[in-house]
Amino acid sequence: GGYARIRIVENILNNSTEYYMTTKKIISQDKYKVMDENEVKISNGEVGKKIFESLGLKLQQSIKKSRESYKYKNSLIEIDINDTSFCPFPYIEIETKSDDELAEIVNLLGYTMDDTTSDTIYEILKHER
Repeated sequence: GGYARIRIVENILNNSTEYYMTTKKIISQDKYKVMDENEVKISNGEVGKKIFESLGLKLQQSIKKSRESYKYKNSLIEIDINDTSFCPFPYIEIETKSDDELAEIVNLLGYTMDDTTSDTIYEILKHER
């Protein structure tokens, strides 16, 4: 129902690297996927790894991903391309608080709401295989 991660963000616009510790928990997957997310900026990835280990967490999986992020009105559109050994196709995530804005973005991208899902990437991959 959730996970903890260390995210390394390499910002190509300002040539910087930032590190984040994040926990995510699925609250709902009814109409949309709703997550409770907590995130904190850390000085480097090793610090986060040591904190997770001191809490008794063990690394389950490490996934490399390239992500392009775009802002449209009050929404965030992210195009994810994972290491193909994990996920062989790119996908789009849209984060918004507005049903109308979501439908507008989906339409502008050339899709319909029937093309969307609240499934996690693991559920999508399970269906694809």
